[in-house]
Amino acid sequence: MANGKQGGPWENYGLFVNRGSRYFYFTTSLGGEGEHKVRNSGNDTTEPGKWTHCVCTYDGKEAKIYIDGELKKEDPVGGKLVGGNVDLRLGHREGSGHWYNGLIDEVAIFSVALNEKQVKEASEELSVLMAVQPEEKLTTSWGKIKFSN
Repeated sequence: MANGKQGGPWENYGLFVNRGSRYFYFTTSLGGEGEHKVRNSGNDTTEPGKWTHCVCTYDGKEAKIYIDGELKKEDPVGGKLVGGNVDLRLGHREGSGHWYNGLIDEVAIFSVALNEKQVKEASEELSVLMAVQPEEKLTTSWGKIKFSN
């Protein structure tokens, strides 16, 4: 998921998966004294074929990455996110030749940073309430047809 272009101007924010080392990374571009900052969840955070719940938060003072409700990375950094008139993209960012190959579910963007308790509850409760069984559903069938041509 990215809100901005690769190669500049930097993403306002972005959440990506590194295929080789299987980790999530969360980027922010901060104005003023800030900078384009990349932080990652640590190697082998994701497992092929298994659902992983990832939440990233930024409250203007700290950026955090949670995996399956557990805090994996926190980075004290302040500043206002650099905005721009760009689209939010899921599965691809403008200017990149990389596309996400997998299923994305339960995407939510909040106007406030969730706290640790809220993230834990979301990873346990929302996943059960909102979980889907994607096999043989129209969207995944269409995706297979579309990408196989």
